[in-house]
Amino acid sequence: MAAPVVQVYDMSDADTQGRVLELLEGRDDVAARLAFNGPDHYLVVECGDPGHAHAIFTMVTTADPRATLIHSTDGAAPEFDRPLELELD
Repeated sequence: MAAPVVQVYDMSDADTQGRVLELLEGRDDVAARLAFNGPDHYLVVECGDPGHAHAIFTMVTTADPRATLIHSTDGAAPEFDRPLELELD
């Protein structure tokens, strides 16, 4: 069994941070919590393996295109490709 992966995301704002947390809370294989530092909003996520970590990265950065993965337990933030951003014009 792979070691759990912990990721920390710098989120764009509190509203988006809360919405992404709601998306993650219903999953049995993911633990997520909010963190704050002054005006900065963070999301801390723990999941079962790197495959889950990649799926969570995709979900978080799709829900908040300005979110940044600033830390993962594997060391520096991995270079995941961001999903294409939708043009809603």
